[in-house]
Amino acid sequence: MCTPRSNGLAEGVNQALLAYLKPSTNDPKDWDTHVRMLQWTMNTKINATTKFAPIDLVYDFPLRDLSGNKLFAALHDNEELHMNGQRSEAVKNIEEARQKRKTRFNAKHRKPVSYK
Repeated sequence: MCTPRSNGLAEGVNQALLAYLKPSTNDPKDWDTHVRMLQWTMNTKINATTKFAPIDLVYDFPLRDLSGNKLFAALHDNEELHMNGQRSEAVKNIEEARQKRKTRFNAKHRKPVSYK
């Protein structure tokens, strides 16, 4: 089916993209110059469910922009980063959020009638 209703996740992402793009550009023709910044923003934003940024779950080290790299190098010359356990904690956070949604859904809906 080719309707917006049939692809809710993609429509949600599109709405988020538009919400980011609208205030970042004055001219509708230059929206494509802001895509790199938009991608960085969305990938480094902490997710409410997982409590981690998507980029932190994909890579085992924190990615930084150019200014962050220079600042990090100045502050932490030889310090190693330890980011172990983020993925398992994110899975736990997702399961907790799923359980909360399930409990909320079950509280609003009655149980099905069982016929004997």
